[in-house]
Amino acid sequence: MRPLLVLNAVSQPEALEEVIINYRQAARAAGMPLDDCLISKHDEAGRLGPLLDALMRHGLRLLLVAQGQRVPEDLVVMDAPTLVRQALEVRSTSIRPEPPAAAALLLGQGRRVATLLSTLRERVPGFADLTRAWQLAGVPPALQSERLAPLLGQARPPGGSRVWMPRARVRGEAWSQPDLTLDAAGQWSALPVPQHLAPAGELERLASAEEAGPLGAHLLAGLPGLDARAWLAEQQRDWIAQVRGTQRVVVDGERQPLAALAAVMSPRQPRALRWRGREAQLALASCTVSLGRGETEPLRAWAGELVDAYSGRVLKRGYWLSPATLRGRAVPLLVTQLLAEVLPALTRRANRRLVEADPAMAPALRLTLAAGLASVATRLEASDEAWALSLRGELLALLAGRKRCSAETLLEALLQLCLAREALRELGTVGLEGLH
Repeated sequence: MRPLLVLNAVSQPEALEEVIINYRQAARAAGMPLDDCLISKHDEAGRLGPLLDALMRHGLRLLLVAQGQRVPEDLVVMDAPTLVRQALEVRSTSIRPEPPAAAALLLGQGRRVATLLSTLRERVPGFADLTRAWQLAGVPPALQSERLAPLLGQARPPGGSRVWMPRARVRGEAWSQPDLTLDAAGQWSALPVPQHLAPAGELERLASAEEAGPLGAHLLAGLPGLDARAWLAEQQRDWIAQVRGTQRVVVDGERQPLAALAAVMSPRQPRALRWRGREAQLALASCTVSLGRGETEPLRAWAGELVDAYSGRVLKRGYWLSPATLRGRAVPLLVTQLLAEVLPALTRRANRRLVEADPAMAPALRLTLAAGLASVATRLEASDEAWALSLRGELLALLAGRKRCSAETLLEALLQLCLAREALRELGTVGLEGLH
């Protein structure tokens, strides 16, 4: 007996690519090859070219083709010439007259936009609020920031967490990256929190973030000060701080940088994740340390090495500090913080695209929309849930040509999706297409 990969003939090319890569990786990890495949829904496929292209590029052997819903009666062995002929021929011709090109494009785009937006609102926390914020582009620019403030007050899900981005301005820009919020389940919210709304002091910012209710954890861009750590301990809040490898800590009475400790830390089970369009493995290790200089409170130091799953090349190294009691609960937090590092570059890209699309939009509103779309794109690119895989394929289908799945291409697709939504709204098709 051997495993057989089932490929849906009606899937988008990007979805086929991800299915083949992910399942073959899982099979290799289990110690068995996955080189044979079966095509399902052959009778429903409008085109076979992308599927055959994927089979050839990955060297898969095609054993069977399913031409109906009965199994095994509708399973057949397909010879190569027949399959190639079917891929090249036109399956069917329309018997209905074609509508005007502009109307057909508008209605088709409207239905797709409605479906994609409905899925995003259902699956992504805060996306409904982000679309409401986008509607503010229709009011005079002088009123946009004023009306945005109440919406941003909803960007604090109770029981969630806050990812505090660096306070410094993004390189080449006049703004700092807005903070990211997570819901209680750890899902990224699409509605960010601009930094200019937070108080100036570190301790004041932490307390202000919890005005709407206690947060589960604070993910910090740097080691908190003594007062902030005392407040976090008093409030019994989880926290983790990203630090440099040169951060000095005390282990067994000796003071040394974190980078020097990585080799003697206790290793953890590697964790698979997607990093900037690549399949990668995150190897983590940790140990108990203290800061010294009279501070005896134990902390846990973490060192992480992100390695390309195929080439073995080291993509990134990172270091973190957290309370010693956090232990295993720190891993999903530091993974989130690691993924959030790409947000400033993505937000800058989205912000510049929005400047081109609507130069009159208020800067605060534009930055909120850009940061929100950047967080959605990053989370979709990293997720391995079935709905996210399907949504990625649908979003990439909005782009002309064949696009590799990455946070950048997903961001471009999200921008086109939202711009198309606003165009449809202006043309009065909101009620018809369900774009509320």
